[in-house]
Amino acid sequence: KYVKTEHGDKKEMSVTILNQSVANLMHLLTKRFSAVSAAVFKLIGFFAEKLKNGLIPEFPALIQAVINGRDKSPEWLACMGQIWQAVGSDVFMQQELPLRLLETDINSEGYDTDSRSYLLPIGKQWVQEPPSFFANYFLPVIKDITVARNKERDEIKRQKMEILKEQIWELFPN
Repeated sequence: KYVKTEHGDKKEMSVTILNQSVANLMHLLTKRFSAVSAAVFKLIGFFAEKLKNGLIPEFPALIQAVINGRDKSPEWLACMGQIWQAVGSDVFMQQELPLRLLETDINSEGYDTDSRSYLLPIGKQWVQEPPSFFANYFLPVIKDITVARNKERDEIKRQKMEILKEQIWELFPN
C-alpha cells in the first residue's frame, strides 16, 4: 500500500510507519520519559537493521537522540553496539561519530563525551571489523596519540594518552 506525503509524493506505507515510529522513539528519549529509556533503547536496537538499508532518513537525528539519552545502562550500550554493527564502522566512525580524542582536553570533566572515547569499549564488545579497517582508521589515531604523548609535559596527560592507546589496541581483531 502507498500513502501520499505532505508534498503529494507516494511512499510505501511501511516506510511511512517506520519513519513515524522513529520519530516517536526519539520523542520518548527526551528527559520527560526517562523511566522508559531502557525499553526505547531496545526498540531502537531492533530498528538498527533498517538503518543499514537506508530506510530511515532521520538516522543522524536518531543517533544524536540516543547519545543524548546516554545513561551507560546495558540497554544503551547494546543499542549503540547494534547500530554500529548494522551500519558498519565506515559509516559509524567516519561519518556519524568520528572520534575526537586529541581535539578535546584529556583532563576536562566531559572528556569521554566530547571526545567520544566512550565508544571504545562499545566497539570492543560489539564490533568485529577486518584488520584493514583497523589499519586504515585506528593506526593513524594511535600514531597521532603517540606523537602528542611524546610532546606532552604533563605526566597525568601522558598516562591518560597511554591508556587511550591501549584501549584502541584492544579493538584489534583477534
